[in-house]
Amino acid sequence: MNIKNIYISRLFAFIIDMAIVKFGFNLINGYIFSLSYELTEVNILNNVFSFSFSLLVFVFFTYLILFDFLNNGLTFGKMILRIKVLNDQNSNLEIKEALKRSFYKFLTVLFIPISFILFLAKDNFLFQDYYTKTKTVFK
Repeated sequence: MNIKNIYISRLFAFIIDMAIVKFGFNLINGYIFSLSYELTEVNILNNVFSFSFSLLVFVFFTYLILFDFLNNGLTFGKMILRIKVLNDQNSNLEIKEALKRSFYKFLTVLFIPISFILFLAKDNFLFQDYYTKTKTVFK
């Protein structure tokens, strides 16, 4: 498989994982308790702008941590697309490596516009792979 196929698979695995988290978030949000909070409204030139805070990003981060901790970094998206993450010795991640990778993946998601620009400009650069010396491969 060529290098572009792995990045396409990673993108689809990410989309699957986000869809799962969003579906679970929507089930909980509002039915059991609220996970979104309105912070303030601002009136600018007769237009009302509402600023709110959603726990969706933190729910996604929790999802990553749980799968890194309990399932050796294999999320549902990675399982479906048959990809896995290896460390620089080509072995499965240890817990510490997996948690560190989740943190950097969280930063990638949090700053997605910057991450996307770096990915395009710096030869497929991804924070979580670069700073943890990991790679994603087909099973």
